[in-house]
Amino acid sequence: MIGRFSPEFFYEPPVNFTEHEEIRLALFPEGKKSACVITARGIDPALSPEAIDTLRIRLANLGVRATFFVSASGRDGEELDSGRRLLWELIELQNFGFEVAQAGFGPDSRTGGWKESIRRERTLLEELGFRIRGYGFAAAESPAGPAGFLSAEGYLYGVDFPAPPPVFSGLFFPVLSGNCFFLSHPRSLPLLTAVAGPNPARYPAVARKAFAAVHGRGGVAVFRIEFPAVRKEENLRRLEDFVRYLKGRETWICTLSQLCDWWRAREEVRIITSRRDDLLHIAYHNPGDYSMINARIIFKKTAFPVTM
Repeated sequence: MIGRFSPEFFYEPPVNFTEHEEIRLALFPEGKKSACVITARGIDPALSPEAIDTLRIRLANLGVRATFFVSASGRDGEELDSGRRLLWELIELQNFGFEVAQAGFGPDSRTGGWKESIRRERTLLEELGFRIRGYGFAAAESPAGPAGFLSAEGYLYGVDFPAPPPVFSGLFFPVLSGNCFFLSHPRSLPLLTAVAGPNPARYPAVARKAFAAVHGRGGVAVFRIEFPAVRKEENLRRLEDFVRYLKGRETWICTLSQLCDWWRAREEVRIITSRRDDLLHIAYHNPGDYSMINARIIFKKTAFPVTM
């Protein structure tokens, strides 16, 4: 996590890959230098369905998909159900390749029964037709042992986990505090975790600066926009400008599930090299079910990519 003393700040990402002096396997598809995810928060039964429709169209017109964190239950007891147009809009999101993930609760989930609350919310969303693979913590949510619980429940990833306060390194890299260079496995669990950074719809200059730092390191940048503020036309225009900025860089713009599926498969890949008769022989082994059809092997001396 950037802004905190961690090995990932100084060394290569914690992925399992047998390096060779002449080749490397690119960390992201098509040899992209970094990965970027846009996430949306503040979606519950009280939200206007037009807000979802507008953002979906604006992002889809730019060829970008995002991850939307949704609460099936509102604070006033309302629940998302088949009689609401909002549900139809969210299903359209999923049908268009966007991801619907589970939004976390606020402080209420710390007062006991938070595990049951998470399970119940996930069941509600799945019964409505959503494939829930990720969980996004609310700002004030900090139950004990969330990573182990989410991993045991089969979640692929968690976002915005409660984190320790910044330490010495944050004094030198304040703009990066709250972002992450790479995805990580807390306590070596299967679960992957990330932290969302600045809101590009409200603070585009800060978001660009954070992205530039992560992109320069060849890492992962996760950004967070908020409903209902993103409904304002000026915020939508700032978001569109930011997406165009990203599309002009060698970064992979994807959903969190796409990123985490790729990351897990990338960790499992093994490459064995040998030389025979002045030829370099490369054995590529992907033991998982995820097909890494856009993976790139790059020869270090020539920087010539080889497509799998």
